[in-house]
Amino acid sequence: MRAQIRILRWDPKTSVKPRYRTYAVSVSSGDKVLGALLSLQKHVDPCLSFRFNCRTRHCGECSMMINGRPGLSCAVSASREMTLEPLRNVPLIKDLVIDRSRVYRAMLKHFPLVEKRKHAGTGLRPVALEVVDRIMQVDSCIHCLCCMAVCPAYKKDSKRFPGPAGLVALATLKEQKRGMDLAEKATSCVGCGLCENVCPRQIPILSHAIMKVRGE
Repeated sequence: MRAQIRILRWDPKTSVKPRYRTYAVSVSSGDKVLGALLSLQKHVDPCLSFRFNCRTRHCGECSMMINGRPGLSCAVSASREMTLEPLRNVPLIKDLVIDRSRVYRAMLKHFPLVEKRKHAGTGLRPVALEVVDRIMQVDSCIHCLCCMAVCPAYKKDSKRFPGPAGLVALATLKEQKRGMDLAEKATSCVGCGLCENVCPRQIPILSHAIMKVRGE
């Protein structure tokens, strides 16, 4: 099958603004978007920049906008016509490569400082099975940042709002450290549920993470 791939290209080393370029590449039945990109880079344009690692939906590195929807390029099937863009709402490095480090550093600023105190350990404590199940679901996040690309609150104010991915991390922290009040971190969330709709791991972000941070 011959596929037409339209990619938003940008190189910070030049003064040229981001622009779309269209390529033709052969793809086989069952190929994923990542396979088409690898073929394109090898046979057509070796300067094309994108990221990937595991190819098995576990690392989150290959996330991008695929036909207007965020997803993992290793998981979405290639089609005859594709438009590929970097994830929205996050800083861009080059072509389809986003600056994850800046996003992660900004998320860490929302974490409360750890208080160092010398005290005797209280030993093991019982944990309800529903709490364990909730932690395991939330902790399966692969940090692909697809949720950040569709979050209207994060787009509006990424400096003050940690975004869905940040709230997932805060929810895990709150589950493990009882009595922690983090409700103010989630006040900007509008409850639209778009983050859940695009999560490749199908994490119930709104119900299991955001509402937990809010204390509901």
